[in-house]
Amino acid sequence: MQLHQNSVRMAAAAALLVGCAVDSASDAQWSVGAPEPLVRGASIYGAHGVALTPSGDLAVASVAGAEVVVLDPDGGILKRIGAEASLQGPDDIAFGPDGALYATNFLTGTITRVSADGSGAIVGEVGPGVNPVTVSDDGRVFVARCFLGDGLYEIDPSCEAAPRTIVESFGGGCGLNGFDIGADGALYGPRFVTPEVVRVDVDTGAVQVVADGFSVPNGVKFDPEGAMTVLDTGAGTITRVELSTGERTLLATNLFGFDSHAFDADGSIYATSITEGQVFEVGIDGPIRAINADGGMTQPGGVVVIDGDGGPMLVVADWDVVRLFDPQTGDARGAYHSVIGRPGLSGSTTVASAPGGLVFTSYLENAVKLWDPRTQELRMERYDVAVPTNAIAYNGGVAVAELGTGEITWLDWADAEGRRTLATGLQVPTGLVSDGERLWASDWALGTLMLIADHGGALTEPRVLTADLVHPEGLALAPDGRILVVEAVAPSAGQLRAVDPTDGSTEVLAEELQLGREGPAGAAPYGAFNGVTVGSDGSVYITGDIDNAVYRLVPR
Repeated sequence: MQLHQNSVRMAAAAALLVGCAVDSASDAQWSVGAPEPLVRGASIYGAHGVALTPSGDLAVASVAGAEVVVLDPDGGILKRIGAEASLQGPDDIAFGPDGALYATNFLTGTITRVSADGSGAIVGEVGPGVNPVTVSDDGRVFVARCFLGDGLYEIDPSCEAAPRTIVESFGGGCGLNGFDIGADGALYGPRFVTPEVVRVDVDTGAVQVVADGFSVPNGVKFDPEGAMTVLDTGAGTITRVELSTGERTLLATNLFGFDSHAFDADGSIYATSITEGQVFEVGIDGPIRAINADGGMTQPGGVVVIDGDGGPMLVVADWDVVRLFDPQTGDARGAYHSVIGRPGLSGSTTVASAPGGLVFTSYLENAVKLWDPRTQELRMERYDVAVPTNAIAYNGGVAVAELGTGEITWLDWADAEGRRTLATGLQVPTGLVSDGERLWASDWALGTLMLIADHGGALTEPRVLTADLVHPEGLALAPDGRILVVEAVAPSAGQLRAVDPTDGSTEVLAEELQLGREGPAGAAPYGAFNGVTVGSDGSVYITGDIDNAVYRLVPR
């Protein structure tokens, strides 16, 4: 995943020092005040495919939001369409000649048809990773798989026939991304991994390269005049390509982190930002106008405080973005963008301090990575994990919670194959925390918090501190030695609990946190990870997946 920096590029990035330690001195009276939002993010949980509705509004797909959001081009959200219309996590959308909406559900591999009256139904399934969709003028529906699969298919909207395979594989483990039908009736789409644009005869499956030399081509659309345009998220551009001559004209620039684009009847270009959860009208100098003004974090997960050259820095893992904030004011101090399918930190859901950098997990990539924020380089990567939900530094390596196996595994950074099992039998392992010697883990499904290892060695039998937690997620150590637990009790009713590691007694420190949003079908059971960390001054920071916020609780 290609790494980019946005307009708040951090001048002091090279001076970041990892490992802001919490004062471990015991203070039996330690407590915190009510949570206050320090940072608020976007109201759309990642903006992906975009299309003009028959009435001229903008429809935007959101995988993490499990919805299609309809916006007025002049500004503002008009409505949200979700599970009630059989949407399960739409990545791309297109409208048919009858006004029906077609959406690809990325994780479940299904295709949803939402009729003009608002009723929805699943009309096809081709497998996880189903990504782009387009509809021809005569109502033929085409989809492809990308990132989690390959192939190009035609869907029968009447459900009378199974999906027809047009191209079984384009190679490279990834098919086409956002595509469109040209005036000649052929399908034109970008090869994300090659990178190039190809023409596909939808009847014979014949494939022809029509343009190349891109960085990360992400979407192909034809403008109102019939010219092909290519969104290159790696270069941050939209370019018109004359197929007959190969001549290219820049239409928009500075679009890093953008996913899809569409044209209205007048030729205005609208593009979606995955990382900011926004739709913009764009032009040659970049975004011209935000259709929805409230952008920012879209899936804040793990959070940690580190030492920076100018003082403490708050780091948030926000899927394809590592975001840096001032822990006192919430002001943005930097952002590092990754692109899925390229070396980097794409799909990051948790972050923790470690010797030599920051440890990130990505269950989308089945990866645990050690990243140096000073050099912006990946120092180590491990892909021999099964759906990692969390990872922290422990005993000279890293402890990893694996949803795929229900185990807590220890990986040796110094040995590419070094690993051992610390705990088994968990249903949905989530939280991990250590005091340097002992290691605790929580289970989201079982509601347990347990001690699983000491001085690097697994306990013969894990010691359960409490089994009365409600969907525990992030863990952290409080200044008084207690374990802080974020509980997703119910949507809009999350809470922070402190657990005594000696006797398992608990105390609720904060309630009514805006977290606990259900994720899309096919994602981790807990949806987005709600993390917690403690700064050197005793302030507690919690991420909330409903408001896409970071909350601060000041010690008192």
